[in-house]
Amino acid sequence: MSGMIPKEVIEQVRQASDIVEIIDGYVPLKKAGSRYKACCPFHKEKTPSFNVDPARQYFKCFGCGKGGSVIDFVMLYESLDFPAAVRTLANRAHVPIPEAYSAENTAEQNQRERLLNLHAAVTTWWKSILRRDPAGEPAREYLKSRKINSDLAGEFNLGYAPDSWDATMNWAKSQGYDNATLELAGLVTVNETGRRYDRWRGRLMFPISNESGQVVAFSGRLLDANAKAAKYVNSPETPLFSKSRILFGLEKTKRAILDARTAIVCEGQIDLIRCYEHGFKNIVAPQGTAFTEHQGRLLKRYCDEVILCFDADKAGQNAADRSVDILLQCDLHVRIAAIPEGEDPDTLLLSGRDDQFREILTTAPAFTRYLFDKACRENDITSPRGRSLVSEKMAAVVKKIPDPTQRHTVSMEIATRLQIPLSVFQEEMGKVREVTPRTSELRSAVDLTGPNAAAPVEEPARPLGPVADVIEVMLTLLLLHPQVVPIVQRHLDTTWLTGLGGSEILQALLDAHAHDAWEDASHFANERPATERDYLAGLLINPVPLSAKAAPEDFALEQVLRIQHLWKLNRMAVLEQEIKSGLLSPDELLRKSKELLDIKRSSA
Repeated sequence: MSGMIPKEVIEQVRQASDIVEIIDGYVPLKKAGSRYKACCPFHKEKTPSFNVDPARQYFKCFGCGKGGSVIDFVMLYESLDFPAAVRTLANRAHVPIPEAYSAENTAEQNQRERLLNLHAAVTTWWKSILRRDPAGEPAREYLKSRKINSDLAGEFNLGYAPDSWDATMNWAKSQGYDNATLELAGLVTVNETGRRYDRWRGRLMFPISNESGQVVAFSGRLLDANAKAAKYVNSPETPLFSKSRILFGLEKTKRAILDARTAIVCEGQIDLIRCYEHGFKNIVAPQGTAFTEHQGRLLKRYCDEVILCFDADKAGQNAADRSVDILLQCDLHVRIAAIPEGEDPDTLLLSGRDDQFREILTTAPAFTRYLFDKACRENDITSPRGRSLVSEKMAAVVKKIPDPTQRHTVSMEIATRLQIPLSVFQEEMGKVREVTPRTSELRSAVDLTGPNAAAPVEEPARPLGPVADVIEVMLTLLLLHPQVVPIVQRHLDTTWLTGLGGSEILQALLDAHAHDAWEDASHFANERPATERDYLAGLLINPVPLSAKAAPEDFALEQVLRIQHLWKLNRMAVLEQEIKSGLLSPDELLRKSKELLDIKRSSA
């Protein structure tokens, strides 16, 4: 029958596709007797009920009931119809399907395959330029300066995009790819006049692969330190790539993660490559500064524990703080590695301190201990006010722990160290309120993945309190006018945000810009936890009124001064209370009195 794939070809594809090997490329399998088991990828579960029988070449989940052959699995996992799944497996097994029988493949699947083939071809071309083309010399010199040898670069398929406006575009066209495909893949950008040019020029290229090892995107690193451009430029969202759903390096490291049942999470590609080179292979890197819910669920398939190993700077630590919430929601145990100030995994390992790095990972404290110690460093817990502030901060942290036994144990530890009754700390947890969600109407009225033309929706007043009003104004300003972010970054001391409701969202926004992870307001909102996403949806639909007279740049400076003023008022109140308490030592009394006087003078 015309358009049908012959049964003998289907059988040939089935026989060439070992079900264990294919499924293990999507879901980590563990041997259990004569079979293999895993947590089912088609429904949420904690105890594995997904079975794969290599003898019968069949899979079955006893939790949700799904089962079938290797073709059925690919259909379910990839959301493909039968002919498209057969074709996918045929390509993997190098089984040719006569052209006459390809007609049933959907246009979407054909497009996906063409994009995958384009990404693979460009990866190979850029890689060849890096290895031996004279044009790749700047990238070779850069890798030499970072002590990444050719074998290691080859292991991760690093390449070099020529410093030309159209070299990649012209090469791809010579291979038979048209403008529409190049634009869809994100390899080519079109300006306002309609001129097409290469997205990446003169950059070291890091291919980004999916779990199956197929290249789906790229990240390009700037080599000219004097150039006024973003240090990293990533692929845009495409039919193949959504950065919130991909973990860099997972296709290489998933087996090591599965064996260790622990994943080390670092900030960037260079850190990951260095760790991999030195034998720390159970490692991944998110495509941004913090985890998304989908990335957390992805890791949960392979491990039970995550060690966050971000840079010691404030942006890195803020990213670690934000990642904790997502990972806890995914039922993962979280520890935080204390990287020395001014260091990162790359510098530690390059200087031969492998043992120190291993010790840092081994002794990394649970996230509650890490955040508690951090809070104690930032507040004087010898004073009643300091203990109160730490108790308040940790109550919000501990309340997020899903397991009641662990939550109770951690609560006892914190109460003991603060020298307060457990009942007092539990009362503090009872006061914790989540960011108030928006109504379902608000959620449906805003499209957080693209332009939205919905009319403003009537909404209830935002219950953030008068102190957080300045944060809400600043968030609105930066969401609507991202060009003023550099001004805020230069003038705002983030310690001034302490105690202001919503400040974590503002810090996350500033971090996204600082790490070149900002795309637009909608993408930022879409990657935040659900309650924050709802809140940001409200701001995008019904923004807080901003000054109609002042330019955005001047208005931004006004808001920075407001935040500083609020911090001074709060800090003076805290200092005055501590000074009057009679609990300070003579040295502490002198130090805090001087600080109070300095703040008053600066406010005069």
